Amino acid sequence: AVLTVPPRGWHALGGSPLSLDLQLAFLDSFGAIVQAISFPVSANLTTTSAHLSGATTVSAIAGVSTFSLLKIDLIGSHEIMFLSTDLGLSVRFAIQVKVGGVSALRITKQPEHALNGTLFFAPVTATYLDLGGNVIPTVADVVSVAI
Repeated sequence: AVLTVPPRGWHALGGSPLSLDLQLAFLDSFGAIVQAISFPVSANLTTTSAHLSGATTVSAIAGVSTFSLLKIDLIGSHEIMFLSTDLGLSVRFAIQVKVGGVSALRITKQPEHALNGTLFFAPVTATYLDLGGNVIPTVADVVSVAI
């Protein structure tokens, strides 16, 4: 049997579930799905800096393993390795994680040496983050702060 993955070119947004379910199939030498296979398949990132979350081990049903709601936290190019230890099969899948939508605002520079009734000596800096905690560099908003 051979373990196959979907075509290349997939992408995801940082910290968000993949937009589609990833389905892997066990194929015989003629390219037909081996429906008798029900072994578990595990998913792991080959990169050490990012984190893969969601259901990372699923059992095949009728020769097909479906991974739903997988998430990768950090932006950049990543590779997911799918492994069936029972059959000794593995396959790698490349994916590009892009910056997601705004989900948080973090104060990255606190005010210093403020006196009552005066302006701050140094500006306060805020950073927008996506669900994965990645900085979103293209947001151009004015932030109002009330104390």
